[in-house]
Amino acid sequence: MEALDSWFRNEAKKQSRLVSLYSCLLIDRLAPYFVFRLRYLIVLEVLVLCVHVAEFIILSAHLPPSSVILIFLFRAGALTIRGAWWGALEVMRERIRSFRGQEATDRTGTEISVWLVFSMLIGAVFAIGMLGLTGWRYGQSGSTETALLISIYIAVITIELALQFPMQVLHSGIYARRRIYRSFWSVVIPTILQIAVLVALTPIAPVSALIVSILASSACALVVSLVYVLRMYQITGIRAKLSLGWSELRAFLSGLPLWSFAISAISGLSLRVDSVLVLVILGLSSFAGQSVSLTSGHPDWNSPHLGVYLYLILPAVRAAYSWTTLFYFDLVRLRLSPLYTQMRALLFRRLTRAAVILAAIFWGLSFAVSRIVYPDISATFLIALLPVFVVRAWLGLLQMRAFTMGYHARVILSVVTLATAGFLIAVGESADPYELLEVLAGFCLACAILLCADWWFSIGKPPPVQQSLHDLGTLFFDLEDETPIYRARLVSGLRNSARASIGEMFNERLNGSGHWAWLQHNAILYFATDAKNTEPVLPSSLVTNTGGALYSVEQLHPKHGKPTKPTARHARDKADIDALVSAFKTYWPNGTVIDLDSHGYRKELSQFSPDLLRSILPIALRAFKAGDAFVTHGGMNIYPLVIDGRIRMIFLVSASDGSPLGSPWPAVLRNWQAGALAAKDGG
Repeated sequence: MEALDSWFRNEAKKQSRLVSLYSCLLIDRLAPYFVFRLRYLIVLEVLVLCVHVAEFIILSAHLPPSSVILIFLFRAGALTIRGAWWGALEVMRERIRSFRGQEATDRTGTEISVWLVFSMLIGAVFAIGMLGLTGWRYGQSGSTETALLISIYIAVITIELALQFPMQVLHSGIYARRRIYRSFWSVVIPTILQIAVLVALTPIAPVSALIVSILASSACALVVSLVYVLRMYQITGIRAKLSLGWSELRAFLSGLPLWSFAISAISGLSLRVDSVLVLVILGLSSFAGQSVSLTSGHPDWNSPHLGVYLYLILPAVRAAYSWTTLFYFDLVRLRLSPLYTQMRALLFRRLTRAAVILAAIFWGLSFAVSRIVYPDISATFLIALLPVFVVRAWLGLLQMRAFTMGYHARVILSVVTLATAGFLIAVGESADPYELLEVLAGFCLACAILLCADWWFSIGKPPPVQQSLHDLGTLFFDLEDETPIYRARLVSGLRNSARASIGEMFNERLNGSGHWAWLQHNAILYFATDAKNTEPVLPSSLVTNTGGALYSVEQLHPKHGKPTKPTARHARDKADIDALVSAFKTYWPNGTVIDLDSHGYRKELSQFSPDLLRSILPIALRAFKAGDAFVTHGGMNIYPLVIDGRIRMIFLVSASDGSPLGSPWPAVLRNWQAGALAAKDGG
């Protein structure tokens, strides 16, 4: 019993240290959340950069330049392949997010299992091919000691990458729905171990020390990651297995959406544009004999070989993008519900500001490393790189937002823009003094294209299938007169989860062809513009799927079902919203009104508990989906108000002030949405 009590105390402490995104969004104070989410990143990147610089110096000092560039190519190529595979796994993550109902856990386990076997096959084929090629190259090089070290080095990188294929599948299987929280030491211990091995063995055998350190660090990282990931599988009850038959694997491969898989992989690769750039420049200088430079117009800058230099500062450049992956889960979570539109926009605006600070930090790291490794490098050249870091951070954020929204073509288009700009720079004058400025312009153009694409495709975007009663009234006004409107009735006493499931069925049935809203706790109002969804008699399939919970449908007469123009548009008038707030204050003088458009309620929210603050937005979303007028949580009655497809207001009333069932306020709120601001008795 003591052990159980201790476990509960430890879990309570962990929960108290967590900073909630929802509570920070609610009070528009995201700095604490950013610090919490990024608290390990700076330390980890400094450690990674130290190891990277040590590798750079050791290889440059003990191997011929051609061999060093070859290893750099494999390193950059490995990063590129990992990015492509992570992008391809978005297909699996999206499928897992789409699973609903009681069988979601089993279906998730099956999905992960087939992807796991698939990834192991890919990893095995890749490892065998690369190891065979490495062995052949070693035999062709004369079997010298240097060739042996290079071959072992490349083999270690190959094995490390091959193991990442199944590891990323296991991680993504959980990460599709929830985060995997890890301690600080579990994040940094593999890199610290690598540094310790380098310190101990470098004086004896420098290149061998690098190989041993990579093996030790990779093994440690793999074990630590497996411990945390498998623990989450145990907690969630998801079971992934490797014992799949050939028929199951063949069915998976035949049903794999190749186009989605390919475009997601290319999109993930595009996110690693820095690694791709290093790969291209090193490849051109090594195999094509072409020299690429950004400082030829400024001889006094005295910069080193561009490809080698970019590889040196690659961890800092990559960090200017990779920090956005820490917010991947948040961007996806806010994307899944249209009601969080303004919350998603608020998060993005605050991240845009944070990007400038993080870019400056990572630029500072690259500045320090550059001056240590190349003491003669021009300080003005390094300062000129600062705007590139900032714009790269903005581009990474825009790309990550597009990626999480499923707009992979836009991510690819941004990289095509960069590639075109790079080609035009390369074919220009060899001593152009504005090359670096042209590169910056290319990044700015890619950012502009992503912003313009977001604006363009947002015009005329169809509203969500599920609407609030007010928004559905607005849509009614825009319908043709002959469009029928229906009311579906549900049996009384259904659980919230059952009503939410019925709502999901309506979402699927009316997707792209109609809209619906909760009229009452046991009634749904809907219309469909597609003839196949306008039967006055409820389809038997929907009755069967709901187990009879939804039992009848009736067509409403237009004059009863369709509001007049003033009624349909009334809530867009600020005066009407102010009248609703005044009515709320009349019934609940001590109540709290959260207006998500004004954020003038921070002081009032400071009196509430952290648990309530982190729960308000998710509860409002669940109430909207299930058709609840209010939800009681943490001693508070929470009333959400949805206008224009987003959570516009939330009304909070202490449960100690009285039961909502005996108050006219729920009826006032419902009638206001329906177009009649009138207080009637009853809930």
